[in-house]
Amino acid sequence: MDIPRGSREPHEYDPRTMQPPLESSSRASPLSVQTNPTMSANFKVQMWQNRPFDSGVHTMTHSQAPSMMSMTSIHAGSQISTMSSVVDTDAAELTDQQQQKFENISLALCPTHPEYANAEGVIPELINLMKDNDEVVVYRALFIMQNIAKLDADISRTPSARIRGGDAVTAIINVLQVRKNTPNIIRMALGTLFQICIRADGLDDVAKVNAQCNGELIRMLIEHARTVPFSCYKYALLTLHSLVSDKVHGPQCAQQARQMDTMQVVSEWLQHEKSEKLLPVIVDLVRILCDKNHEQKAYFLGMNGIPKLLNILKKCLYENCLWRTTRLLTVFSNFNPQMLVQCNAPAVLAPQLAHDSERLVLVSLECLRNISDVPTDANRYDLLRSLLRLFGHRNQKVTRYTLDILANLCANNKVNKEFLISNGIVGYLLRVLNEERTMSKQNQTIIVEEIHECILSILCTLCVGNNMIEDVRIEVFRQPQLFLEKLIHMRPVLLKQTLQLLSKAALRDENLAGFRNCSLDGVCFIQQIVYILRVACNQPPETQMVEGIKVCELINLSMIVLHCLCRDRELLEMVVYYLLYAENMKVRECDILLPVYALHDTHEEPIKKSAISLIEATVHHPKMAAFFNQNHSLINGLQHFARCPNPVLANLAKESLKTIMLGGAMPRNPPPPYVRTKEKTNALPSLEVSTASTAAPSAMPSPVARSTRMSSESGLWPEPMEGAGEQIPEDFAIADDPFVNVFCPTAVPQSSPPFSREFR
Repeated sequence: MDIPRGSREPHEYDPRTMQPPLESSSRASPLSVQTNPTMSANFKVQMWQNRPFDSGVHTMTHSQAPSMMSMTSIHAGSQISTMSSVVDTDAAELTDQQQQKFENISLALCPTHPEYANAEGVIPELINLMKDNDEVVVYRALFIMQNIAKLDADISRTPSARIRGGDAVTAIINVLQVRKNTPNIIRMALGTLFQICIRADGLDDVAKVNAQCNGELIRMLIEHARTVPFSCYKYALLTLHSLVSDKVHGPQCAQQARQMDTMQVVSEWLQHEKSEKLLPVIVDLVRILCDKNHEQKAYFLGMNGIPKLLNILKKCLYENCLWRTTRLLTVFSNFNPQMLVQCNAPAVLAPQLAHDSERLVLVSLECLRNISDVPTDANRYDLLRSLLRLFGHRNQKVTRYTLDILANLCANNKVNKEFLISNGIVGYLLRVLNEERTMSKQNQTIIVEEIHECILSILCTLCVGNNMIEDVRIEVFRQPQLFLEKLIHMRPVLLKQTLQLLSKAALRDENLAGFRNCSLDGVCFIQQIVYILRVACNQPPETQMVEGIKVCELINLSMIVLHCLCRDRELLEMVVYYLLYAENMKVRECDILLPVYALHDTHEEPIKKSAISLIEATVHHPKMAAFFNQNHSLINGLQHFARCPNPVLANLAKESLKTIMLGGAMPRNPPPPYVRTKEKTNALPSLEVSTASTAAPSAMPSPVARSTRMSSESGLWPEPMEGAGEQIPEDFAIADDPFVNVFCPTAVPQSSPPFSREFR
């Protein structure tokens, strides 16, 4: 479907019809099935350039009217640049006989001429002249009718249209049928129809006539969308778009267009049209045809549609064209994301993230988000760099989409993880986490929580599955108060991600000082995690999930974190203190140790492992060992698990019994020097949090209040503790990589129940 281009050469025209003499014609254009049978190549070039009949849409010459489909326009039919008037031949060029037919009609209607006031009266006569056998007369009648339609389209000047009803539209359709081999007349008829459609009442008249003739107008528009001479195809596409995009008549017109195989014609123009002002109309036609129609979407994909759209993005600069094309790609990103990835759409979309247009950035991010979970071995470094540059964007939606894409690109992808870590993503994420926390407003609670959840999830996934995890686990815990605050706020979705991240950070000895020293309003990590465990265990049996989060996951993760911290002597002492605190030994109406309750109340193996591991770690403390030793039912329970077929559970139970029999204290090697030497220098600043927005066990003594009594009990301890808090294997965690099967976090309802003794 090559569009002829070439040098401009002078040609002879019939001055009355603006057509070349027949003897100069040769072969027809492959796109023009309605042109004269013989037409020279040079003449086709001249018609393509079409200087006398040029329009703003054709040459991209700016007109005074708003640009086609501009951001400020309302209706697509009215969003086209006003096409320049066709240069008409002088009236004297008509023969006397032809002039006599226009005796009562002004040949130069305009609002300043008195004849314009009577324009409505000449319309019936113009309709009759459009049926004349003389092509010059038909052309002249259409020319005058188009001038009237243009003046009607200027609603500010003409509140009431001169062309009303369906008679003129019916006459124009008749011209399209009878004169289909005369492209200059076809172009004038299509241009007149388009001008009529600019007004809402005119569009209504055109749509009604089309319905009365069973879609004949749609068929003619599709037929002439292949006609290149005199830019007929442009006016056919513009008028077709006006009809199918109408809110009232659009659905019916669009369905008729689908049945007439409009997609084939329209998709071809995506590849060959050069005008960046007309391309948005063609793109929007594809979107309308595909709307809620899987068959049309599949048809478009089968016609190599995605590469055509991506090619538009590569070659065009017009923002409206880029935005509408990307919006159409987003439709197909939901329908067949694999095809977009195969066509390398991420690489084409990445440069658009640096565009000044915020709506273009947003729609590009939306498309990228939809395809970012498709596995690929392609290099995505350019895209990752573009995403990192969006950190700190003023639009929270941009931040949210950026995080979703990064989360998907990181999932199970070691190369992407290490690239992002090397480019400082952890620092960026912590900065955004802190900024969004301090700048959030009440009406932004939901999106801020979604951003926080996504940040925590990305940090979690960066802590596993790459060669830099040890450094990442230290870096993420540079500001422990951020994560303690999340625990105190008690939002279930954030609790899960925070506990999961803490279970990774707790594996590094360098982070233990932060767990020991950080507190908010007198509440420390151990105290709050035990409180979360207690609240989760006290949920009614019928409450399996809270806001999409499984209660058993919160129980499991809480015990995993506590177990990891038990390898530090002071943290073990705090864990035992809070587990044995009377208020924390209440589960509904029973007095029971929380890990013992979790061990016996669940049938899930991961929770059983976490519970018995926490028991095995805490019985290294003399008080916990004594507590078990004095309770025969607890000893019997451990003996039962020591005989279970699961070797992991059996070994943990046996080790627990052995430690209890020895009274809990067992010597081990001293802890690393940094635990003692850096502890005081690493004291972290307290972060003030409003007590009204927190849920903390305020009835329990703070770590400060316990310090005197705990120091007096230190004589019970040998200096180090061996075996307490041995690291759980990595496979103990329920979901090390939170984005393996998850696309993006779900929004949390604003009216969620408060979490005091319940999750809030």
